[in-house]
Amino acid sequence: MKKLLCIILAIVMVFSFAACGKESPEKAADNALKALKTLNIVKMEKYFGELDADEFDLDEISEEEIKLVKNFLSRMSWEILDSVEDEISATVTVRLTTIDFAPIMQELIAELMGDALSSFLGGQMSEEEMKEKALKFLSEKLSEEELEMTTNDIELELLATEKGWMVDTDSMFDGFLGDFDLF
Repeated sequence: MKKLLCIILAIVMVFSFAACGKESPEKAADNALKALKTLNIVKMEKYFGELDADEFDLDEISEEEIKLVKNFLSRMSWEILDSVEDEISATVTVRLTTIDFAPIMQELIAELMGDALSSFLGGQMSEEEMKEKALKFLSEKLSEEELEMTTNDIELELLATEKGWMVDTDSMFDGFLGDFDLF
């Protein structure tokens, strides 16, 4: 009887230690955000899956564009508020603070509209020149010490896989750019 009790206890301990090693949805969400903030592609693929080469081709992104993205992401902060988990999915509520992109984009659009109108009337600003001007504008704006920040509570949807928790990218970007909506 004593031997049977020891075996059962050993099995319980093995399973309890195995459960301790499994990453929780909260930890996976936190690690996914850390990977994004540092643009760690290897870790991003762990939490977001294979990155679609058409959507995320680093060869087609200039050094200046990468610098802009890193500058934007470097000011991002978050707090894990809550999570609800079942066997195959989890929802992690995160309070995400980022640069409010809406006023920056409004200012950029107003600036570029004036240039586009000038080009239409004969100023001849090329598409490449407009892109360079936009990058310069964004670089200057994102380098400012004091920027308007926005905080949004977002719900990250995670799916349990054999490799661990994966973040649904659609849920990731809800509220990510503040009040700025592309469409």
